[in-house]
Amino acid sequence: MTCASRADRIERTLNKLAGVTATVDCAAEQARVSFPRGVNPAVLVAEVQKAGYTAVLRLRRLK
Repeated sequence: MTCASRADRIERTLNKLAGVTATVDCAAEQARVSFPRGVNPAVLVAEVQKAGYTAVLRLRRLK
């Protein structure tokens, strides 16, 4: 599987969740995910893991 196809799979997995917007940067091995209040970030990590990938949570709050 290519990097682009892995990124697409992760993006589709996360973007199907209500209010979630995700973009994956293959080169940096990172994803930028925006989600509404009330969504538990652990759910996002679990979804990525269910898709067969690992995820580490780094929260940055927007003001």
